[in-house]
Amino acid sequence: AYNMATYMFLAPFLAPIIFKDASELKSFIYAYGLIFLGSFIAYPLGALYYGSIGDSKGRRKACTSSSFGLAIATGLMGLVPIEGFEETAWFFYLILSGFQYFFSGGEYHSAIIFSLEHGKTTQKQGLLSGMSCLFAVLGIISAKLLSSLSAYNFFSWRWLFMIGFITGLLSFSFKYYCKETPDFERVQKLKREGSSYKIFLKNHSFTLIKTILVMGFFVTSYSYIFIFLPIVIPGTTESNTILAISGLLLYGILLFFSGAIADIIGVNFMMKLGALFFGLL
Repeated sequence: AYNMATYMFLAPFLAPIIFKDASELKSFIYAYGLIFLGSFIAYPLGALYYGSIGDSKGRRKACTSSSFGLAIATGLMGLVPIEGFEETAWFFYLILSGFQYFFSGGEYHSAIIFSLEHGKTTQKQGLLSGMSCLFAVLGIISAKLLSSLSAYNFFSWRWLFMIGFITGLLSFSFKYYCKETPDFERVQKLKREGSSYKIFLKNHSFTLIKTILVMGFFVTSYSYIFIFLPIVIPGTTESNTILAISGLLLYGILLFFSGAIADIIGVNFMMKLGALFFGLL
């Protein structure tokens, strides 16, 4: 989450550097346009690719390879030459943001499945889910805080990407030494018994429709955090930074508690409540 949020919060400050000849408004639009172009195809492709890897080669394989790719893409974003390369720098950011979203499409969802399937033995899947969401939000808060400090010239903005590279490699290392989930063995058994996508669609079409609707809510909130919030609160003033961080922190804490409550009242009921309140708000 930190890696994905870094460019979003830096975009207002990088825009005048990358698009020197454009007006302030145009450079701002162009800077965010790179993300839309990079993510539109790359994110769902990454989710589909790593979803299939998770079923064919294991959840651990999907987690580790996507984490490694995301770390490399983020690190390279911090190395893009800009001075004297203004005409081509935007292209590198477009390509690298596309790779970021491709690997993120696998890393985020694979990591959730990896955690939840390991958590079945503890009967605390909701709590684990809430914890993963809380720490993802803490990653976003870190990106916002560091980007604000960078804007005040406390350190180079390139270090933000390098931090993402280093922590991404740490994430890869932790997952590399984890065991495969028990559920993967169950998936392999189903495959040996002749299960196919055609059978899956026939038997689980209603579940698939519900999943798509739930993902719709997720993508809406995802867009709010990663796109809308950085655009609306791009300033470096102390009040703007505090406002953004406090809102995100409250969001993360609520996610954590909603996960813990789901273990008590049931995941399906909690999801219905979440969808209802999300719609009302």
